[in-house]
Amino acid sequence: MKLNRYHYKAASICFLFVTVVIYALHNLFNWESDHENIERLIPLLKADLKRTTEHPVVVAFQKKNSEQDVGLTLINYGEIFLKPDYLYPDIEEIFFRYLEKKDVICGNDVRLGSQHDGGWNVCMSPPFRLKKPCLVYSFGIGSDWRFEDDVYDYYKCRVLAFDPSIGKKEHNRTDLILFKPYGLGAVTDRLSNGWRMKSFRQHITDEGHLKKVIDYLKFDIEYLEWEVIKSLTKDNILQHVKQLAFEIHLLPVPITKENDRTLTKKEFVEKFEILKALEGIGFKKFNYRLNPFCGYTSTITGTVRSKCYELHYMNMDFVDTEHLEKKDAPSVSRSKKSL
Repeated sequence: MKLNRYHYKAASICFLFVTVVIYALHNLFNWESDHENIERLIPLLKADLKRTTEHPVVVAFQKKNSEQDVGLTLINYGEIFLKPDYLYPDIEEIFFRYLEKKDVICGNDVRLGSQHDGGWNVCMSPPFRLKKPCLVYSFGIGSDWRFEDDVYDYYKCRVLAFDPSIGKKEHNRTDLILFKPYGLGAVTDRLSNGWRMKSFRQHITDEGHLKKVIDYLKFDIEYLEWEVIKSLTKDNILQHVKQLAFEIHLLPVPITKENDRTLTKKEFVEKFEILKALEGIGFKKFNYRLNPFCGYTSTITGTVRSKCYELHYMNMDFVDTEHLEKKDAPSVSRSKKSL
């Protein structure tokens, strides 16, 4: 349909309204964002008016966020410790400060998919920018395909999408997006509910990608992530993965009044160690997003927290000194006092 000036005027008004609402929400929930992220949001919203890679807005967005030669800055926080004999409030404080610590600042950090819950951050600074033929693995789709569609629309990556929970059979969503009804687990198995799970090693072996570079791996698998992360670090299977993103859930989901509780000191320390193991195999966090829908007020510290976080990592084995600056930062305070 050919758009006349009245259509463009109406679309512009809608676009401005949506932008104002999102900016207000940004301030309300104090999400991790900056003016550059808001600027990148604007062309994405415009592109939604006509979702096609031939659309000039999409072409402009792709060009802007693929060709910026902005480097990486490594932040040195020093060693961070968390042990069961620390005071309970200190354990909680250190754990959440660790979640919200950015080890690397990506100069060209792009949000694809939803600009809030359901979207994912991708570092486009070299050597991580998505370029055809890029390869993306995505586990946990639900009904939200916006991230996968953006990766396809803007960068023409090959996307392998998996989810055993949505009742869909294997199919091609596009010429480059393939869906399969399998889940990601710590081991290859079939769950009691009939879901077929595979380890990440089994997935990439079956797809013929065992030794192929995977540009981006993301998973949102509703509390199963903890066992999966442990298996990924122990199996030494992430050496060919350039970027890694996942959502953590501090309690099994769905979180209800019946099962909601505060984590024990031991649980905080265990989850801290699982995440810290990623650093041991070369991964550094470049962004995080707390989920405000998982918000709660801590009974230990009285602080407003979230039980759900998206965490975004990059594999530093792919980085050379040409693209890396270094900067010191204060260490996280810690206490060794026991209760």
